Amino acid sequence: MRQAAWYDLQVRIYKVTDGEPTQTLPQFAPVKPLPGMDSKPRKWQAYFTEMFRKK
Repeated sequence: MRQAAWYDLQVRIYKVTDGEPTQTLPQFAPVKPLPGMDSKPRKWQAYFTEMFRKK
């Protein structure tokens, strides 16, 4: 039997000020592909990546 957990979470979002860092922490190294996985993104993944890329 599986059990799902639900959490009530409130998040406060605000604009960044000039003195704040430009990176988030923690930063992790990219995950290496598992055996049998393609190393390059598929066409549909590349399409969505480009849609949301900062301009």
